[in-house]
Amino acid sequence: MKIKLIVNPKSGTEIVRKIKNSEDLLRKSGADLHAFITLKRGDAEVWAKNAIEESFERIIVAGGDGTINEVINGIVNPEKDMIQPPIGIIPVGVSNVLALEIGIPLNMEESTAIAIKGKIKPVSLGISNGRYFSLMAGAGFDAEVVCRLNLKLKRYLGKWAYIVAGIKLIFNYKPPLLEIITDSGEVLKGYSAIVGKSKYYGGKFTVTPEAGIEKEELDLCLFQKGKRRDILRYVFGVLTKIHLGFKDVVYRKVKGLKITSQGRVPVQIDGDCFGELPVNISLKPEAVRLVFPKE
Repeated sequence: MKIKLIVNPKSGTEIVRKIKNSEDLLRKSGADLHAFITLKRGDAEVWAKNAIEESFERIIVAGGDGTINEVINGIVNPEKDMIQPPIGIIPVGVSNVLALEIGIPLNMEESTAIAIKGKIKPVSLGISNGRYFSLMAGAGFDAEVVCRLNLKLKRYLGKWAYIVAGIKLIFNYKPPLLEIITDSGEVLKGYSAIVGKSKYYGGKFTVTPEAGIEKEELDLCLFQKGKRRDILRYVFGVLTKIHLGFKDVVYRKVKGLKITSQGRVPVQIDGDCFGELPVNISLKPEAVRLVFPKE
């Protein structure tokens, strides 16, 4: 099997050493392995796109959700119906939400074995202004946190960097009002929106608990108030899994929606900052093939 291994080494030298072990396992399996190390943002997307023309039979990503997002956007071609190599995952990122969603263990030997011999399944993706996502798109408080995140701090603190950024933001955050029009024509208003393609968010948190990577739908969770005490209440609700019981939290199943605002509102997809409102979000069924653990 001709495999392109795309590695994001930003987690440090220890990760590079462990990836060498994964390379050995891949080669021992008989794989024709070609390894590529990312040096900057966008490298993984370019190499994934080239993998189709170079006739690779599989792409294996050793990285986090951001690197996987790049690979997905590299191989999903909206114009041509080309045969795409399935994507295997060796999770070495900060949160590894997609790996958690599809049941990939953090143990590198186990995840490497699954990446080679697992079950291939087609999954649907969300699309936000032409950019594909497998986890979520967000506009409002969570996107502000992501877009203001100090990336150097993230390397040292991991998930704690998001908490630090969130605490800093909450004391001076004045969110603009969002307007959402769903594919059914319903008009909703609020101050922070998460559109989930997967159940998990930022780890084992579940903002959109009814979502699923294999489901042909998007889950909208809209937080309708924007004061500091409301944001703190919503955060507590998500942490304790009771937020869907709040009267000012709206939950909808949709195929698509549009989010607009009169103010400047950033957007994040799969945990990375990506543009500003307005956005049109839709669904692409069976957009990509992922390698799952065997059932």
